[in-house]
Amino acid sequence: MSKPRGPTKPRGEYAELSAQLQGLCMTGKRSNLELRQAKKEAFKKVINYMTLGMDMAGLFPMMTSCANLSPDDVVLKKMLYLYITHYAASTPDLALLTINQLHKDCQDQDPTVRGLALRSLCSLRIPNLLEYVVTPVTAGLDDRHPYVRRTAVMGVLKIWHMNAGVLLAD
Repeated sequence: MSKPRGPTKPRGEYAELSAQLQGLCMTGKRSNLELRQAKKEAFKKVINYMTLGMDMAGLFPMMTSCANLSPDDVVLKKMLYLYITHYAASTPDLALLTINQLHKDCQDQDPTVRGLALRSLCSLRIPNLLEYVVTPVTAGLDDRHPYVRRTAVMGVLKIWHMNAGVLLAD
């Protein structure tokens, strides 16, 4: 009897989550509250499987498009940001697609969303994307809310550890 090597991805759960996320990306006859709850449950399942070691990187496009349809839900954004930062290194081309949304969220009215987006942007840790991180971090240093400023300072440190030349050039 052989032991399985490494974490395996059960086809049943993955396929079920994929179908569920595709269904949630299309607004149906559900109310807004029901749709939000269903999205949160699906995102919780994905994060749960992710923490158990299952590869959920294939759900990247569905996760981002599903969350973008609920722009005012902070909990959903938080789960999406966790997902993005976890899989950004393994799928840098897809992470590039999320940069625009993170930039928009860095300019949100809510300081919590601004801080979370800035923290996620700095946590991508992809050297090719550093040029997209510097501008929001610089803006965050001048933000009126202390949480955003503190997050921007931590972002400066992350950038410094990745490539100090980027900061010295500005």
